[in-house]
Amino acid sequence: MMEGFREGYRVLKPGGHAVYNISIVGDHDSENTKKWERLYRTLDDSYSLHEQLFDIAEWEEICNDTGYVSTKTKEIYGELPAPEADVFPFENEILQWMGEYLCVSEK
Repeated sequence: MMEGFREGYRVLKPGGHAVYNISIVGDHDSENTKKWERLYRTLDDSYSLHEQLFDIAEWEEICNDTGYVSTKTKEIYGELPAPEADVFPFENEILQWMGEYLCVSEK
């Protein structure tokens, strides 16, 4: 994912925009996110991501470090409340618990 993101920046003309959506955790310090991350780590390797689970501040920093002069974000929906049980509740579409943001990054 990150390699593709950097490649998108490389091919954009100055002043060009990348428009995309990204799944984001609410806040790594919140109890809700901590529980989701703990439950997520209980999944076997066939489900796990090889990428980091970002919160919005981390993602905006990555955009800046990539070279984008600005990134505007709009929350589409936030992170779901963590389940009461200690079992990850989703077998398919395992990232559906995360929040979703629309992003526009300008080169």
